Amino acid sequence: MQSTAAIGLHRLELPSGRVQSYNPGVVKLRSSDRWGRIRFIHWVVDSISDENGAFLHHAIGLQLRSGFHANLTYDGGVRHEYTSAAGDLSLIPAYLPFRSQTSGVP
Repeated sequence: MQSTAAIGLHRLELPSGRVQSYNPGVVKLRSSDRWGRIRFIHWVVDSISDENGAFLHHAIGLQLRSGFHANLTYDGGVRHEYTSAAGDLSLIPAYLPFRSQTSGVP
């Protein structure tokens, strides 16, 4: 299995300015490089805790199951809290500072 660093998923830590590979869980499936700059990764995740940071790429999430609870804080202190339903989509634009705390994956 290829590492996330090799397939280009990175997150900028805002307090330190360091760029690090982003890998919140176990990779169950990932796309090949045939799609160019688009990557598909299926992660199995129990919870995610991201401190102040920003993705270096746009991220789209698809919830496969209901019950994923998230507390998100975006740039400017805008807070969003929700519990997902199966089929929910989320979008985090590149370079948007955010913090997240998630739990409850069934």
